[in-house]
Amino acid sequence: MASACSLPAGSIAPRISPSPAAACPCRWPPPWPQRTQPGRRFLHWRQVPASRRGLVIRDLATALRERKADLATLLAIEVGKICSEAEVEIREMIDIADYVVGLFR
Repeated sequence: MASACSLPAGSIAPRISPSPAAACPCRWPPPWPQRTQPGRRFLHWRQVPASRRGLVIRDLATALRERKADLATLLAIEVGKICSEAEVEIREMIDIADYVVGLFR
């Protein structure tokens, strides 16, 4: 099977920035309202019926399938993995999403 990754075969993916801290101009810890927002969103998400949450995860899996090659290339560049490993990581994300959709049925 041919690789869907768009990096040349045998190439080493360059790092985008010298350190992750250099790429993030954000402050840590974030201001208080930003830290509470995920908690509020979770409270909303858990009120959504399971069948509807399953549809959201299914849509996510579909989007991952559509952009699988692009995501594998991005993962190879950002993390420095070889293309075949990056493709496996994306495939695992899709498989987990499909598994979760099965749980919602």
